[in-house]
Amino acid sequence: MTFLNVWTRELPFKECRDQKAGAKIRDGERPERPLIGIGLPPAMEQEFWVLVVKMWAHVAGDRPSSEDVQKRLETIFNPVLEQRKAAVMGLPNTRVRSIQA
Repeated sequence: MTFLNVWTRELPFKECRDQKAGAKIRDGERPERPLIGIGLPPAMEQEFWVLVVKMWAHVAGDRPSSEDVQKRLETIFNPVLEQRKAAVMGLPNTRVRSIQA
């Protein structure tokens, strides 16, 4: 739920007290996708959301490992990081894969 907290700057199930939120999670309920974006092209945000949902799998064995999460995050966010690095260094954008959706 930490990724959702960072995305929205709010606690998941903010309308509930801690125990009630824990009960919802144990019962398999998960928060809905936030309506606000995180400033990425829609396709990248969708990839990020899919990863977040996988990390919430009710059965622990169905969740991705931390290594898998790291690799997926790098795949999702590296185009943005590379584009920003190129902009800071004054490199032409042709050297960086486009991140447009």
